[in-house]
Amino acid sequence: MKILIITQYYPPEVGAAAERMAGMARFLAERVHVTVLAPIPSYPWGVILRDDYKQWSWHETDGVTVLRTYKYPIRRTFLLRLMGEIQYTLFTLIRALCLPKPDLVIITSPSFFLGIVGLVLKFIRKVDYVFDVRDHYPDSVRDTGALESHFIYDRLKGLERTFYRQARIVSIAHEVWRQEIEAAARQVVTVPNGVDLERFNSVPGRQVGQLPPDRLDFLESHFIVLYLGNMGELHDIMTFLQVAQRIEEHGATDIQFVFLGAGAQKPDLMAWVQRAGVTNCHFWDPIPGYGVPAVIKRSRVGIVGMGPHVKSMMGCVPVKVFEYLAGNLDIIGCLQGDLPAHLTECSQFFNYHNRDVDGMVSRILALWKAGKKSKTPEDLLKIISREKHYQVLWKAIRPAVAERV
Repeated sequence: MKILIITQYYPPEVGAAAERMAGMARFLAERVHVTVLAPIPSYPWGVILRDDYKQWSWHETDGVTVLRTYKYPIRRTFLLRLMGEIQYTLFTLIRALCLPKPDLVIITSPSFFLGIVGLVLKFIRKVDYVFDVRDHYPDSVRDTGALESHFIYDRLKGLERTFYRQARIVSIAHEVWRQEIEAAARQVVTVPNGVDLERFNSVPGRQVGQLPPDRLDFLESHFIVLYLGNMGELHDIMTFLQVAQRIEEHGATDIQFVFLGAGAQKPDLMAWVQRAGVTNCHFWDPIPGYGVPAVIKRSRVGIVGMGPHVKSMMGCVPVKVFEYLAGNLDIIGCLQGDLPAHLTECSQFFNYHNRDVDGMVSRILALWKAGKKSKTPEDLLKIISREKHYQVLWKAIRPAVAERV
């Protein structure tokens, strides 16, 4: 049995998307032969940093064969990012057509345009594909304000429905998307975001090794409020900068905010902090995924936001929430819509729908004064385990793979 996974993000690139696809590939590789078609690493740095990855090169890692294809790395504007995605789709299509015929293809969005590769492989090589939806494109792009043309949006929505209709299975990250997607798809399975608990808690030496000693000392000597991940237009980070400013005005100098990641909005956020004279906010560059647990476990509160204008993510839960819980953090959320019960009933999760700065400030100060770190219940950890979610995906795709053998 052979499965081909096509993805725009894969380690050593950093971020939730890359880590999740690597976890999926490792899980499936324990059951079938897995090949991953991924770009030469350039995200989130915007440049290719390593010379040992070349166009059409391949390597073996964790039992997975990884083939590399060039992708235009510059991500400064939406237009350049779009050009990069289209270019990568074309290069990926060429490479996929040259590979031995797999029994099943799994394509993940983003990038949305990789769905074209699935269509071509289905009709030319007669191979079914799974369309794995992690980003509800083009709605997510419209939420950022980058897609204002109704004509283009309608054409992209039509293409989206075609991807769903022709897919053997559509897997979705969030149950709130099901009703719309089921209207076009043959079969929909929900494979939620989660956390790889085994990887999260393993290799402590490698985790700590990703951080300079001065940063380890900083994390261990302060009450850390952590933001992890992409800093883009969707994530409402300015609200948390206002929270940090208010806490500094309270004189709670022990409380420090760390923003770990990259993103288009990061330079503007850093400039605002400098202009406002806020000294308790620290912007750190991304680190490899296996180093992230070292930061999370030394923090006390995790923050996560999604602006009220982000209609495509109403009721959705970002990956970082599950990583925070795995690290026993309390969570301050600014998320919209009806969230899953296992979060709303969790005593560590506090959600403020309407950018309630006063409420968030009060909660963080209360957690700081309490002086005790939380412990995530074992039954909740079982619910958010990524292994459990991959089992759902495997149960859905196994018949499709078996038919080809």
